[in-house]
Amino acid sequence: MGGWDFVATAHSTDDQAETLLLRIARGTGINGLRGILRSSPGIIRPCLGMRASELRAAAAECGIPYVEDSSNKDPRFLRNRLRNEAMQALEKALPGVTDGLMKLSRNVLLEDKKVPSVAKEEGNSLYYSLSALALLEKGEAVAAFKLGIRAMKGDLRGLTCRHYDALAALIGSSRGAWVPLPAGLMAEREERGVRLKRRKREALR
Repeated sequence: MGGWDFVATAHSTDDQAETLLLRIARGTGINGLRGILRSSPGIIRPCLGMRASELRAAAAECGIPYVEDSSNKDPRFLRNRLRNEAMQALEKALPGVTDGLMKLSRNVLLEDKKVPSVAKEEGNSLYYSLSALALLEKGEAVAAFKLGIRAMKGDLRGLTCRHYDALAALIGSSRGAWVPLPAGLMAEREERGVRLKRRKREALR
């Protein structure tokens, strides 16, 4: 490939949201909800977590000329009509829908991903050491917490993206920070790790 190991593209969160909506409209299955992958043979997409406006601002700050394909404005293309008309209407009616679709793709990927259990059972709790969590990406760490919650609770009902974001934030929090979870569970930041436990003493299922 021209002597290059890979090509990096500037696909953004906006591109991901558009792709998911197009696939949903066509009746995609679970695999289709994974959306645009962060990497594929010869290609990496490091900017998927950024909005298109953020990318343009970053390019301007770095003095990098922003070039847009003239065909992006052509309404004959379905994606252009979605981007220039439908997405704007959706964001107005449902603020945050673009970021929500990005979270959807991440959640599908996490469910599809085999994540090693890094928790240690200690009495009626599960302990995640910081050294073990440090080996995981944020999404993988969240998936590891989900495994622990499922082990203690039996399912993930009642858990939302806010819970998962708060659990991930605990890793970098100070000792004593904690997150309340459904079914009487909680996660607490300790000196060298995060402990998942019950607010009332109950045995692990």
